Amino acid sequence: MVPYPFGIGKDTGCSLDSSFYVTCNMSSGAQKLFLGSTNIEIYNISDSEFRIRTGVANRCYNQNGTISEDYDYRIQLTAFTFSEKNKFTVLGCDDYSSIRGTNGADFSSACSGVCSKVQDVADNGQCSGVGCCQTSIPKGINYYNITLNSLQNHTDVWSFNRCGFAFLGEEDSFVFRGASDLSPEGNVWERIESTVPVVVDWVVARETRNCSESSACKENSSCYEVEGGGYRCRCNQGYEGNPYLDPGCQAMVIGVLAILSCILGILYGIRRRKLMKLREKFFEQNGGLLLKQKIKSQGSHEAMTLFSIAQLQKATNNYSQENIIGQGAFGLVYKGVLFDNRIVAIKKSKIVDGNQAESSS
Repeated sequence: MVPYPFGIGKDTGCSLDSSFYVTCNMSSGAQKLFLGSTNIEIYNISDSEFRIRTGVANRCYNQNGTISEDYDYRIQLTAFTFSEKNKFTVLGCDDYSSIRGTNGADFSSACSGVCSKVQDVADNGQCSGVGCCQTSIPKGINYYNITLNSLQNHTDVWSFNRCGFAFLGEEDSFVFRGASDLSPEGNVWERIESTVPVVVDWVVARETRNCSESSACKENSSCYEVEGGGYRCRCNQGYEGNPYLDPGCQAMVIGVLAILSCILGILYGIRRRKLMKLREKFFEQNGGLLLKQKIKSQGSHEAMTLFSIAQLQKATNNYSQENIIGQGAFGLVYKGVLFDNRIVAIKKSKIVDGNQAESSS
C-alpha cells in the first residue's frame, strides 16, 4: 500500500505533486517500488520518512597489492534528505573511506578500519575501529558520494581480508560479525544490500513553503514546520486518518463505540448469568427440588405443572392487590386466572426459609 501524498504514476493525480510519485516495477518477478523514474528502491513509507535500499562502495586487491575491483557509490535526492538515523560504516583491516555530500553547504567525513591479524577482530557486533568503523552524518544531506582507499593495498592482511567496504545505513540495522565479514567467503556485500536500509526524511515543499503557505493539510488536521524547510500535516487530537486526503481526518467515534458495545455485551452476559444462578438458588430455597421430586414420583407431568415467573405475573395481573385473597406467615396468596381460564391460588413468598419448603411450594 502506498500512502498519500505518495502515489503511483507520474501526472496521474495519485500523488501530491511530481516529487511524491513512485513507480511499481515487476520486471524481476517480484513487485518492487521505486522513487519516481529512478532506480532507488523503496522498502516502506511512514508519516515522516521512508526507507530505501542502500548501495555499497568496495575496493578489492590481488595478493601483490594491485586493485582487482573498485566501485564508488553515489546517490542524489531532489526533494528529500537523508536522515540522521543513518550511520556511515567502513569494513576492512587496511581501509579508510570518505563520504562527501551537500546539506546546503559542502560536507565531508571519513572513517577507517585497521587491524594487523585476524585475532584482533572481535565478533561482539561492535564497530570499534578494529575491522569496522562507524560515524554519524549531519541532518539535511540530499546527496553523498563514497570512495575507498587503502594504506598498504591489503598486502599485510590479504590472507584474511582482501576487500574494503563502505556504506550508509540505518543505525543498528547492521551487526558486525567479526572476521567472517572480512573474509572473501563472508558474502557481507549481499547481506548489507538485503538487510540494511537507508532512512530518508520527507516533507512537503522543502524548498518553497512553510505552514503559513500550506495547502496540503485537510479538515481536522494541523500543519507543523520541519527543521531544514518544508512542513508536514498531522491529525488533530481525537481524530485519525490521512491528513493529506479529502475529507480530512475523522473523529475516532466509531472505534470508541465499538469498544463500548463490546464492554456492554460482556457486562450484559455476566449479569444474565448471575440472574440465572440467582433464580436457580431461589427456586431451590422455595421448594423447587421438592416439587421436582413430587412430579417425578407421579410418573407424569400432567399431575403437576411448573409455571414461569412471567406466567404467574400474567395470571395475577402482575400481583395486583385486588387479587389478594389471603395472607400467611411466609407470604401472600393471590387469585390467578390461567391461560385456559382455570382459577388457581398462587402463593408468593415474602421470606425464604428452607425449613418451610414443604408448605411454601
